[in-house]
Amino acid sequence: MQIKKFEAFQMSDALRAVKQELGPDAVILSAKEVRRDEGVFGVFGRPMVEVTAAVDRPAVTISVEENPPEFASLLKEAPGPARPAPESGDVQQELRAIRESIGAIQASLTVGYKQQMAGIQETWTEMKGLLRGLVEQRESSERAGLHSTLLALLDRLLENGVDRDTAVGLLRSMKHTLSPDDLWKTDVVRDSLQDLIKTMVQVSGPFECAGDRPKVVALVGPTGVGKTTTIAKLAAHHYRQTGRVTLATLDTYRIGAVEQLKIYAKIIGVPVDVATSGGELREVVARRKQGDLVLVDTAGRSHLSAGQVAELKDLGKVGIPVETHLVLSSNTKEADLDDIVDRFSVIPIDRLLFTKMDETQTYGPLFATMKKKGKPLSYLTTGQRVPEDIEVATPTRVAELVLN
Repeated sequence: MQIKKFEAFQMSDALRAVKQELGPDAVILSAKEVRRDEGVFGVFGRPMVEVTAAVDRPAVTISVEENPPEFASLLKEAPGPARPAPESGDVQQELRAIRESIGAIQASLTVGYKQQMAGIQETWTEMKGLLRGLVEQRESSERAGLHSTLLALLDRLLENGVDRDTAVGLLRSMKHTLSPDDLWKTDVVRDSLQDLIKTMVQVSGPFECAGDRPKVVALVGPTGVGKTTTIAKLAAHHYRQTGRVTLATLDTYRIGAVEQLKIYAKIIGVPVDVATSGGELREVVARRKQGDLVLVDTAGRSHLSAGQVAELKDLGKVGIPVETHLVLSSNTKEADLDDIVDRFSVIPIDRLLFTKMDETQTYGPLFATMKKKGKPLSYLTTGQRVPEDIEVATPTRVAELVLN
């Protein structure tokens, strides 16, 4: 009997090798999965199938009706009759054994895969539980020692979008500032917190046109934040005070942008100029007088397109200082606000102007962005009406919004 082992990546390949080398009469003795020492300590070795097969080689016989004399002696010395062909039942039994071996291997592989996935899932669950525990531990540590009145304000600040570190820092400061008796007084605690927030708010106040040349103010920002409507509101308010306002636009990209600004200019009663470059804008400014305010509208630019933002560098070609206000929507997430400010900072950003204050109830991101970027707030817009829905940003107003 001849016994031999065969290895292959697939059971079908191993069986094909058995048949080719040992023939159709080969019997499968065993089949199992093996893993060779490959990769790092064999961990990443590819699994293989090892099949052990055997065959009983029959002797060669010659069957004739009449044996010639010269073969007589050979026939006498020849072994017994050849092994008969297996019955159909034997073949079926061997095939059944092969199928059972294949099924056992597949079941083993499936169980191994399921065990690995179960291990990964268990590890992930443990990690999530650990992170949750760390967060809860941190929150518990932050809240420890805070008066119940301060805890209520902490929840309010967090709900209003103030980042946790800032909120906890504010309230810990309150804990050391107020007396134990005052900590029980909700109104006193709230007023004190509002005063503390006011000291952290940076504002620029309304436009001042003092100097020996026209004041140029440009509004820049992403698309859809309401720059054109805002510039019309600013023009109307300043015109009422001084009567010396000029509107200019660099927005020749958006369809109808120039016509929209001309309509606003006609209603307000101020001149409007269209410039296609920084050089043309310089000529517009040169025609204005000392003390005039030139409000420049620009095309909305996606902060994700460095090329579009870079086009705003034309503002530096005017030849005189340009005060740049980055217009942001109040209903934008804090992470996106940070990204927008960072990307638009390829040009000098002097002020932050927030629009759509009426479209959100969480003003913490506004406060956080101002604080992190170190840019003062100039104006807040609270609706679509021109010129009513705009106000100068003040520390008191911002503090009230942050405390909701």
